[in-house]
Amino acid sequence: SVEDRNGKVTFYTSPLNLPQLLKLNFGIISMCEGRDGSIWLITNWGLVRRLQDGREIFYKNETPHTDTFSSVISDREGRIWIGRTAGVSVIKPESAQDLDAVPLTVRNLDASEKLQAHSDVQVLLPEKPGEIFKYAELSVFPYDNYLLETEDGHIWISTADSIIEFDGQRFSVHTSGKGLLKGVGQIVEDSSNNLWIALTTGLIRFERHGFTSYDVSDGLNTSSIVAANETYDG
Repeated sequence: SVEDRNGKVTFYTSPLNLPQLLKLNFGIISMCEGRDGSIWLITNWGLVRRLQDGREIFYKNETPHTDTFSSVISDREGRIWIGRTAGVSVIKPESAQDLDAVPLTVRNLDASEKLQAHSDVQVLLPEKPGEIFKYAELSVFPYDNYLLETEDGHIWISTADSIIEFDGQRFSVHTSGKGLLKGVGQIVEDSSNNLWIALTTGLIRFERHGFTSYDVSDGLNTSSIVAANETYDG
């Protein structure tokens, strides 16, 4: 969509020229903008990168029934993080100039990934353009992963029963032992840098030093929270 100086909004259709590879109705689940202006789309067919000139890179998902893609973010270094049932994937995108000058390039995401072993010292991230790393230790089968980059540059990953924090060096797990309820979903950061976490069993505020849980006993109409967000007035 485009908004002009008079406040009029015009919507434009941007068709995706993807091959009909799967017997699934196509749907877009999540999206973000990369640092180069590319639009990254999570779909039920796989991951799509749409460049500003209209070229598309399609990373197909070979097992969509067992490995659902659910969330995508671009971090401050330009890497693309993908939350999925089978773990978390991180891409160091190539520049537009390094990509083939064809309308559509199809890639197999799993075949392109380098599986990263668990490390308690330092987690390696992709550095070379085109590299894709997969962190299978973050698998949440049969649930989804949701991602957020906070103001301090940390990456937060929600799982079925924990929140995982990546501080640029290692993954730290925050579990139900710290007050976290089951059924973790989407995450949002408020203006005071607290995290609000939507769950199927309630709502949580994480103040970095501990969790505060909210459910129907605190006045919520339901304990099943799908998403959370902050308005301009806080």
